[in-house]
Amino acid sequence: MPNAEVVMKDSKEQVVARTRLNEFGIGKLSFIPEPHEKYEGLVLTGEKEIPVGFGKKVDQTGVIISGSQRKNQLNILVKTNLETMPQVHSRPYVLRIQGRNLSGTFIIDFEEEKTIPLMVDLSVLDAGINVVTLFNEEQRPVAERLFFNYNGLPIAKAAKLSHKEVNDSLQLKLSFGDKRDRAMSISVLPTNSVSYSRNHNIVSHNLLQPYIRGAVENGGWYFEDITEAKKNELDNLLITQGWSSYDWQNIFNFDKNLQYNFEDHISLKVHVSKKDQKRKNLKYMIHASDINPLQVIDLPEGTPEFFFDGYLPTKDEQMIISRMQPDGDLLPAQVSIQFFPNSIPDFRPQVAALTPKFIKFNKQNTSLVPAFADVEQDAEELDEVLLTATIDKVTERERKLNQHSWGRVSVIREQDIRGYGTLGDYLRSKGVFVKEVGGTFTATSTGAGGGGIFTTGYGNDEGTPDDGANTGPQAPEDPMKFMAFYLDDNYMPDTSMFYGYSLTNVDRVEINKTGMGNGFIGARGSVKVYTNFKLRMGQALKRNRIQQLDVPLGYSEGKTFYTPTYENRHDKFFEEYGVIDWKPFVRTEDSDEISVVVEKPEVDFQMVIEGITADGDLIYDVQTVSVEE
Repeated sequence: MPNAEVVMKDSKEQVVARTRLNEFGIGKLSFIPEPHEKYEGLVLTGEKEIPVGFGKKVDQTGVIISGSQRKNQLNILVKTNLETMPQVHSRPYVLRIQGRNLSGTFIIDFEEEKTIPLMVDLSVLDAGINVVTLFNEEQRPVAERLFFNYNGLPIAKAAKLSHKEVNDSLQLKLSFGDKRDRAMSISVLPTNSVSYSRNHNIVSHNLLQPYIRGAVENGGWYFEDITEAKKNELDNLLITQGWSSYDWQNIFNFDKNLQYNFEDHISLKVHVSKKDQKRKNLKYMIHASDINPLQVIDLPEGTPEFFFDGYLPTKDEQMIISRMQPDGDLLPAQVSIQFFPNSIPDFRPQVAALTPKFIKFNKQNTSLVPAFADVEQDAEELDEVLLTATIDKVTERERKLNQHSWGRVSVIREQDIRGYGTLGDYLRSKGVFVKEVGGTFTATSTGAGGGGIFTTGYGNDEGTPDDGANTGPQAPEDPMKFMAFYLDDNYMPDTSMFYGYSLTNVDRVEINKTGMGNGFIGARGSVKVYTNFKLRMGQALKRNRIQQLDVPLGYSEGKTFYTPTYENRHDKFFEEYGVIDWKPFVRTEDSDEISVVVEKPEVDFQMVIEGITADGDLIYDVQTVSVEE
């Protein structure tokens, strides 16, 4: 109950303590309870008094830790009472302060005083959460308290924002003031947006949430416009919901035999067949994929199994492995493989959901639109119509690739390999005139600037059939007369390597007949060839040369974000729920600034920047820009 007043009364209805809750319903009150006395709390909301039971048993002996922060010091009090002094007198206690990286210990000795004060400079403590624990002589924790150190928080902000118009776009430049490697996400939203109201930002999610039991309401609030009052509010939150992730019992009785190994992406345990264990020169080849390079494993004779770490499969990917013969030929590996991990455990906690609020409606409600008042009269119920469709994944992929291409992208299908066989024949089917003679390979297109003479690939430059006299090596011709060729985005000035080039090696081809967007080199058009790293069974390798296995668990591939299209980019709906742009992966390498280009907004907007630096600092900043600027 936010902002409510709370009072604590004893059995005689006397008020012994009073406080007011903050906007999140958290507060703190202090009093010394009497033994055998009964207390009751009351929450005062307007004219109502809501009783809250206080059934905690009051211990007459014990040790507690309290503390407060004043300027640059943490003041800690370790306190007990007269009843406890005989139990703790002359017994050494240890107070340990544990941060993310640093820790320190202090000897606590209750000789004469019931209260032991300690003053610690905040500059020597880790920024963020520090766990203060008191251990007895048997190394058992008897009291614990969490403090948050705001000094030196690892948060990086942009020092300067500048912008300028570029045609119908806006170039935004952020300067950080120091050269470091950074990776960040930038959300460009209207200033009045309510769609980004999250309970956490990157700072609170990393520095606060791991130490809180349960949910935190608006965790990012504790790290925006930091004041002394806000620091006290966070301290109250830690008293109410804070918890230490340390299990001291396990720490002091540590079993060095780890039950689980640390994961390095996907690990493989490969079992070798008994027949192959007898081979002297045993080699296995794990074929390359889009992410994983080709790997060759040499095994000594008699090896029953081997391990392979760091494998990065994508979702629904198949792994291809072969056994290498001494002459380099390949055979099916005939191995059995275990993948670790091979599934994702279900971490959903069994939390009882809140009962939905029951809303009563007045049956006499007359606020309905008149046009629907008689909707049930003379109505006819229609049969259900179910529409189904099958999405061609290759066509869908081509559509996405063509959205960011000057040319026309075509993905190679199995029927293309069977129908054409070579790259030259495939390009001819796409209207490109290819000439493959005597080890040379050239291509021309009528769509490129300047025109030219085009051949079918079966005649000479004059368009007449070859008589066989030019079957030997040909003199190189000026490459600027022909279409430019690229292999995996690398310009290939010598195109002879594409002579008889097998289509099984090709994943997709981008054909730009006009030369638009190519610059001088590709002014007469270009062909970009992209290698197929996933070798096709029955094409790149014969069926009896590989073993193909399904990978049970893989990584999802990154998805492309497309800015939604709005009919109105300055109405109330857009200002509250619209998205101007989102840059999910912006990087700087040894640089102090970044630059992004977005469509020019029509309303005031904000840039929400979240990320991390190479040395572990968190990046969080919100920059606002007015369109009038």
